[in-house]
Amino acid sequence: PGKLWLTSLKEKDGKMELKGLAFDNPTIAQFMTNLEKTGVIRNVELVVAQQWERKEIKLKEFTLTCQVNYAITQTGPAS
Repeated sequence: PGKLWLTSLKEKDGKMELKGLAFDNPTIAQFMTNLEKTGVIRNVELVVAQQWERKEIKLKEFTLTCQVNYAITQTGPAS
């Protein structure tokens, strides 16, 4: 908590793009791993990660893409 912030989230037809800022690359990597562990999100890929500076603050700006499997989240009564 407090090491990564999402600035944009777009989803269409099961494809998602997430953009954000993080303190460092290991934080981005851990976020990607945590997304995969949900079982709903798969094929998480890092599209870009670059240094972002404002005044004396240095962060990593990143873009991720992944696929969302909505079928897993929809559980109905057993037949």
